[in-house]
Amino acid sequence: MQREPMSIAEFEQALRDKGRYYHIHHPFHVAMYDGSATREQIQGWVANRFYYQVCIPVKDAAILANCPDRDTRREWIQRIIDHDGEPGSEGGIEAWLRLGEAVGLDREVLLSQELVLPGVRFAVDAYVNFARRASWQEAASSSLTELFAPHIHQSRLDSWPQHYPWIDPTGYDYFRKRLKEARRDVEHGLRITLHHYTTWEAQQRMLEILQFKLDVLWSMLDAMTMAYELERPPYHTVTGRQGLAPGDRAMNPVVRDNTPVLRPGFRLQWEPVQNSHVLLYPEGMVKLNESAAEVLLLVDGKRPVADIIDTLSERFPNVPGLDEDVLAFIEVAHAQHWLHIR
Repeated sequence: MQREPMSIAEFEQALRDKGRYYHIHHPFHVAMYDGSATREQIQGWVANRFYYQVCIPVKDAAILANCPDRDTRREWIQRIIDHDGEPGSEGGIEAWLRLGEAVGLDREVLLSQELVLPGVRFAVDAYVNFARRASWQEAASSSLTELFAPHIHQSRLDSWPQHYPWIDPTGYDYFRKRLKEARRDVEHGLRITLHHYTTWEAQQRMLEILQFKLDVLWSMLDAMTMAYELERPPYHTVTGRQGLAPGDRAMNPVVRDNTPVLRPGFRLQWEPVQNSHVLLYPEGMVKLNESAAEVLLLVDGKRPVADIIDTLSERFPNVPGLDEDVLAFIEVAHAQHWLHIR
């Protein structure tokens, strides 16, 4: 049975709801905003993010190359100018180089890209290759992570000067510049997206594309977390509410109508050596207790949370508060970035 498409207002809200996965919530970003990041971590972030900055105009050039609509090209080309600059006006790349100098990095070191981590390079290259191969509408719509960008830029301007007085204030020009540019880019990207994806299937495809871009940004910070030794939550024997940080439940609430699905790269299997189910992912393994395993064995991307609760209630009829425990665990798994929640 074919489903009715979302209205324009509903579709836009679904796109905005993806903000719960934006990398402002990643522990690495949280550490930068609350003042607990070290000088090395700040410098590492600036150096690695520079690779993303220099690849953005390459991505935008790929969109232009695939776009037959002159009016769209004339508007989209401004993004390349914003980053590369033009005669008599510096662009975002030059502003980022000055940010690098403001945090104590040598300009030539940044330009050499010798500090770029393999995981960051892989994630950014995946995004650029997507833009080259996808339709121009899909590639353009992937830029809608800009929906959430003004907030992240403002957060840096609000918190970094007080937490990191050693950073030269002239380095913040990039963030100030992007506040206005990002809002303009969002307006254009939304216009393309809301009018191109007019069926339920196409709208769901767009939400998947936006999630892919969000995963790119999140994966970059995962690589930096491991390289710069940011303290991470424990990844073993997960039970109940263990590992749920204060505010996570409010930030990422799970309701019975949601459908959980394992993120790409995660696999659940029985491990005889551990005598337990484990969740495998590229960087390691999560050992699960029996309760956590029972829940994840029912996560197939098709069952909503309500069905998972009903199945487990039938299987374990005498467990008090089972529904709340299941909801709480799925929130933990979501906060730990093991699951998508749809």
